[in-house]
Amino acid sequence: MNRSFFIIGLMFLLVTSPIWAGNASLSQTQAVPAGERVANYLQAVVQSEGDIINFRNKGDVFSGHAPHRFSFNYDPDQQVIDGYVIGDLDDVSDIEKMLDLTRKIVLSLNKKIQKYYGVKLEDNDLVLDYFNVKIGQEVVKYTNGQYIDNGKNLVPTPTPVGSLKMQEP
Repeated sequence: MNRSFFIIGLMFLLVTSPIWAGNASLSQTQAVPAGERVANYLQAVVQSEGDIINFRNKGDVFSGHAPHRFSFNYDPDQQVIDGYVIGDLDDVSDIEKMLDLTRKIVLSLNKKIQKYYGVKLEDNDLVLDYFNVKIGQEVVKYTNGQYIDNGKNLVPTPTPVGSLKMQEP
């Protein structure tokens, strides 16, 4: 009987005790810029579109390649939507086609973005980077309406694939 009261009392304390966050800054309430909200919306919608892109007709530029992944963030310093397309395309013209398709998908969402967030995206509001997973580098960038082939000036990854090692306690 005493054991039952002890267990019930312990469960009551666990349920009613305040939850403590290890990093207080993570629990701060902050106003979220419209750009951040738009980026989150694009992340959800374009990721779904990416799954559709990967099932296109056989024989096009995207068939036979690993699925592409998309990531969108708001860059408050530049006040642009910064997007990454992650895949294994090697040919620059194929990469430009993929970035162009991504750009068109994003801009086609303007009616919904205006309705939900009061923002209309323009071409110069987007910066898109293509990150090749086979070489672990950014290879093509779309910014200010033009493509930039990074060629020999490729940007290395901050943490190369396979270099993560477990730290011993």
